[in-house]
Amino acid sequence: MQTPTGRHYGARFALPLLVTILASQAPDAAADDKVATITLGEVSAQGSRDVGDATRLMRGAAQRELSGLPASSTPTSPKRRIILSLALVRVETKEMPAGASVECSVSATLRTARDGALFAILEGRARAEGGGSREALEAEALRAAVKGTIARIPSALR
Repeated sequence: MQTPTGRHYGARFALPLLVTILASQAPDAAADDKVATITLGEVSAQGSRDVGDATRLMRGAAQRELSGLPASSTPTSPKRRIILSLALVRVETKEMPAGASVECSVSATLRTARDGALFAILEGRARAEGGGSREALEAEALRAAVKGTIARIPSALR
């Protein structure tokens, strides 16, 4: 490109602009290398009346919660792959005059994908009460317990 005086200035401005663009993209790429990749592994619900439904519910809740974890909350060594396994520990339902109360406990383990080394055990608990159906209250408590368990992952990775 020429100025009215006939000077070329395109190369003078293009190189700094290119360097600025590349520099602004580099930290993002470096940050991606330092973010843990968390994969959902085994999910078991042996303490539930309906193991298949509880397992599906836990798996769905865990996948939603994992996808909602901000990348900045899972810093770790470069390209570290982690496997999260969940287990329903306890579901206790008590009938009350105005409905029911459900307490639920979920435990989780975090291990490295490369060698299977276990490095964290997490637990989440929740209670749901109300006049709804027992199944709906159990599902609500189970989802909340999974959410509480997964919310502890960032602190376990620090």
